[in-house]
Amino acid sequence: MSSTNTKQVAYSTEDRQWDARINVQDEDYLQSIIDNIVLENAHGKFKYILVGGVEIGTRPNQSDYQVKHIHVAAIFHNRASKASIIKNWDIVEGKGYYLVPRNRDLPYQGWKDHHSKEFSKISSDKKDWILFEEGKLPKDQGQGVKRKGPVLRSESEKKMKTDDVIIDMRRLIEDGKAEEAFALYPRNYMIYGERIKGMFNQKKKAFFGKHTDPHLYLYGFTGTGKTSLLQFIYGNYYKKNLENRFWDLYDEEVHTHVMLEDLDSLVLDRLGVQFIKTISDEAAFAIDQKYKAPQLTRATILVTSNQDIDQLINCCDEVKLIESTKAALKRRFYQLRVDQLQRLLGLKLIPDYDRKMLKKQGNEDPSKLYMDYDYLQDCPTGLPIKSPEHYRQLIKDKYRSFGVSGLKSNPGYFQKKIPGQLYTIR
Repeated sequence: MSSTNTKQVAYSTEDRQWDARINVQDEDYLQSIIDNIVLENAHGKFKYILVGGVEIGTRPNQSDYQVKHIHVAAIFHNRASKASIIKNWDIVEGKGYYLVPRNRDLPYQGWKDHHSKEFSKISSDKKDWILFEEGKLPKDQGQGVKRKGPVLRSESEKKMKTDDVIIDMRRLIEDGKAEEAFALYPRNYMIYGERIKGMFNQKKKAFFGKHTDPHLYLYGFTGTGKTSLLQFIYGNYYKKNLENRFWDLYDEEVHTHVMLEDLDSLVLDRLGVQFIKTISDEAAFAIDQKYKAPQLTRATILVTSNQDIDQLINCCDEVKLIESTKAALKRRFYQLRVDQLQRLLGLKLIPDYDRKMLKKQGNEDPSKLYMDYDYLQDCPTGLPIKSPEHYRQLIKDKYRSFGVSGLKSNPGYFQKKIPGQLYTIR
């Protein structure tokens, strides 16, 4: 089976898929060809390469009759010319060969089967029928290849009007049988299913009592334990990618909190202050996930930063109403310096040497980075650290003692100075 009707193409011909037959009358020449092909494969040039076993031509009307030869099936990542292949494989043209682009009308599997067939092979041992093979042979059309046509209507969809299909599909979705709805009405589900599911989920969601932790804004110098402390206390968190506004892989049934790690003024300029305000508001907000309809959710936000809120807003180029923006964020977030939070919880980072040893051992448990500490006595207690739930409750109690609005968590901020007196807004 040749790959094309003609065995000759110009040296300048370029293609990604090449079919070759090379006459190999002596072992040294055969080994040289294989070595050169293996070297090209090591350089990452092939998507797929197969060198068939040595065989003898059986057709008197062909130039390889009674001549030892091998077949090569090569798929390159980039287009390669006939001349470059001859040069790189060190093919001696005088010994006989053909080298042509693969015939696209014939299947990939048939191409491989022809080159590795038992017929006309010198050796009867099956392992000698393929001298070298690397890469993954592409699948033929209909064997795992993505279908290019539209989604066809099922038998149920053919017998029903579109509005009846949508009514029944909504009923199934409301009953929690979305997979059954897709199986019965695949075409209409692909068009309307996720939208209907999104509308239904937005109506039924209730967030009362689900998010009782305050939004935290934790700031401090690099390496002071901001992220590790929040990882320990709020283990089931979702780490938001600050490069975009998508919420891919976020699942509100799994993730109890959302962490914005290393928030700074540049990131805030890119995302916008309104984005931070929206996701930390008491009301639910819409999230955008790829391949899904927008969903309503509500989350507890955890922010770590090297800047406090004042510095964060002062360094933003895009913020116009600076003071009101600061007030809005301070109203939403319980702002603490990392050492203040550690003192509140009675936790302290273990010595730097011990942290490095844990890192060397591949430690992934943030609780091992802390010890129970009495800051009044300035001494470790020697007691094991408590559960994350205990520390979460301490934070909630401290936050509520300052007032639910969080205004008093920033004492002195709402003081206004007027001629002759100083008064505080309460």
